[in-house]
Amino acid sequence: MAAEQFSNNGASTLVGALSATGTTLTVASASSFPTVPQFRIRVDDEIMIVTGVAGAVFTVTRHAESTTAATHAAGAVVQHPLTAAGLLNAPLDAANIVSGQLASAREHMGAGILLCLGFTPAATGSDVGEVMVPYDPADGVTSITWNVRRIWLRVNVAGGAPVATVNVSSGTGAFSGVLVGTLTMGSGNYEVAVTASLGTVASGNKLGFSVTTLATATGWTIGCEIGT
Repeated sequence: MAAEQFSNNGASTLVGALSATGTTLTVASASSFPTVPQFRIRVDDEIMIVTGVAGAVFTVTRHAESTTAATHAAGAVVQHPLTAAGLLNAPLDAANIVSGQLASAREHMGAGILLCLGFTPAATGSDVGEVMVPYDPADGVTSITWNVRRIWLRVNVAGGAPVATVNVSSGTGAFSGVLVGTLTMGSGNYEVAVTASLGTVASGNKLGFSVTTLATATGWTIGCEIGT
């Protein structure tokens, strides 16, 4: 089956009547239709598939898409419609599809990815959690150097002046952190954020979210926003 062709606002009129069994027709002007088959036309209530083009003469397959072959009078409007079956037969360029998906994925990466952990530390002692810095969302394997745009701390119940840190560690062994940033919340506040001088992290690195000063706040969430 030939790939479907499309044009914008294709329309003309029939030159001469078309019987219910005719397989060729002539239009007054073919300039707004595709120049090669196949494409679809509609005359009155009947959809036809154009399988051949010779100037203004179209060879057609009748009663397409469950429509009924009928007689059409000279001067009837001939339109080039967009139909569901036509779209299903549209040409697909795999390379363009893949590159489009990659571009879309990277566009979303540019918009930012949020990594976060939520927990309530024990009544005594500090608490820590780790997350892994993601790889390219387009394939899950390509390594990326991410800009750390923002780190933040939010508590559900305020109390005291809690402090948390975000650290980064490379490798697959035990966490050995380098400071990304420190979050110091004012007494009685619910959230704090830092955006300056946070550096970069790489795919596969581990981020450690550490509670260093508990105070009496509970319901912690620590987040790190990264982007390309």
